[in-house]
Amino acid sequence: MKQPFPPALARIIRSLWVVGGIALAVLVLYAGFALWVGMTSGDAIAAAQRLLSEGQPAAARRSLGWLLWFQPNHADALMLLGNCLQAEQEFDAAAEAFSGVPIDSPRHEEASFSQAVAYLHQARIEAAEDAMVRHLRRYPTGGKHSSSQAVHEELRWLYFNLFRPRELEQFLTASLKRHPGDFSLLFHLLYSEFRPPIAQEALGYLKPINQRQPGQPSVLLALGYCSWKLGDAKTAWQQIEAALELRPEHLETRLVAAEVLLEQDQLDAAEALLSRPEDASSSLGEQFQQDDRWWWLRSKLAQLRGDDALALGYLEEATALRPSELRYVHRRGVLLQAMGKTEEAAQAFAGAKQLEQCESRLATIVLSNELERPTVDLCLDVADLCEKRGRKLQAAGWRHVAQQLPR
Repeated sequence: MKQPFPPALARIIRSLWVVGGIALAVLVLYAGFALWVGMTSGDAIAAAQRLLSEGQPAAARRSLGWLLWFQPNHADALMLLGNCLQAEQEFDAAAEAFSGVPIDSPRHEEASFSQAVAYLHQARIEAAEDAMVRHLRRYPTGGKHSSSQAVHEELRWLYFNLFRPRELEQFLTASLKRHPGDFSLLFHLLYSEFRPPIAQEALGYLKPINQRQPGQPSVLLALGYCSWKLGDAKTAWQQIEAALELRPEHLETRLVAAEVLLEQDQLDAAEALLSRPEDASSSLGEQFQQDDRWWWLRSKLAQLRGDDALALGYLEEATALRPSELRYVHRRGVLLQAMGKTEEAAQAFAGAKQLEQCESRLATIVLSNELERPTVDLCLDVADLCEKRGRKLQAAGWRHVAQQLPR
């Protein structure tokens, strides 16, 4: 009988049939295994949760191994793995597990929050800050995201404890713009300004962090600032210099370092830090231009070198960026008076006096804890004081709070 195909072609066809059959068998087996995994993954999660609740986090973690090998992006398994690792105080590994939860998973918000908490437990302050900023960018406060308020509070405390008042002010102000009239934000804006952290107390928070995770620039900078405030100039500069070496083009670090150097009459070194970088790709020069504190420090430097006219010019730039800053308004009066411009100096001193009275009254209100029991009259008084200081957003917020209170 005649063969339908030439022998060589027939062999190829038979080989293809065999390969196809094997592939089909593998596919069926894989599909069956995947179906089995899908059916049993719930049991695996439940078993691991039971082990964790019984105080056996290591056993719970091991029981998840096969599931995560087959489904490495399984959100529930990754969350449970992270919780097990946290129970074992393996916080870095826990943070890594939480970071693996897919962004499109319903559990990503919880994972994002848990990752930030894990970093905080491990005293990895900068990693925690980055994680919290990312979390709030994706899950802003005021909506359905229950974790965001807790993250907001943690980030507020972090800025406070690290002596970063300007960043704290900007953070709270940005939140207030999204939630005008929020009492908590208004309250903390005033308290952070008039009840700032105390250097001696802050060391009790900062030193253990530095011992557990040495070499974090933001922690070193805060330690240096505390040492400076406590009169230990040598230690202060060692810590600030270490932070500066780690982040040579970081705005806050440069400004704090320059301020300390100016206090020590190291004018050339301060000037070097306040100079715009030569690297055209650096954004630091633009940040300098937009920051009133840079202009203020340049003004102090010029005045220390005896150039009042240049100092005044720089101070005008600082005042343009932050018109109601008491120290700027007062220093402007001093410089104008030194230059013989008595009428303009008198106006500046009058403005400084009004600002000083406003700040004194606000400090009294904050330190007396009156805002913990707000009344309509008190809120309106605070609103008026904020208005006089040029804090229009806060003024509007306090008026809104007053409207919500019973007469």
